Amino acid sequence: MSSGSFVSGNVIDGKAIAAKIRSEIKEEVSAMESKPGLATVLVGSRRDSQTYIRMKIRACEECGIRSIHNILSAEASEAEILEVVAALNADPTVHGILVQLPLPGHVNEARVLAEVSLEKDVDASTRSTSGNWPCADVRRVSCRARRADALKFCAVAVCPSRESAPSFLDEAILSDYR
Repeated sequence: MSSGSFVSGNVIDGKAIAAKIRSEIKEEVSAMESKPGLATVLVGSRRDSQTYIRMKIRACEECGIRSIHNILSAEASEAEILEVVAALNADPTVHGILVQLPLPGHVNEARVLAEVSLEKDVDASTRSTSGNWPCADVRRVSCRARRADALKFCAVAVCPSRESAPSFLDEAILSDYR
């Protein structure tokens, strides 16, 4: 590439796309008999983690999705955290689980994340949900991977502006929202 060349790209309006996606999700959710539920697990009081969880709460409220919040102290034992995850896995009103990272240093993050039910792992944070996608059996892929709408919702909830949009929000995903 010569020094005078540049790569052109499309500028997207992330806020407008987010609003459209949330509006569509709200419409779909309002037509459901049983409202979907997103559970969050926050261990400790990191401000950045609290902010992220607040964003999830707000996104759920905007879309009519029920949100369940589990806040544990930074001193919570790994066993206590695993008990919360097990209870959420067993709860039929919880359709997605988000364990906010990082966890305190005394907690084995990989062990906690591995306990999140594959069907409820909205972050696709375990090896079985993130590492095997190219050869995955569709019945073994996480709820986030199975539903493109869930992926769009999670992505827009995390990065409502084009400056923070990750590279996976490519033309294929955004084409319906122009």
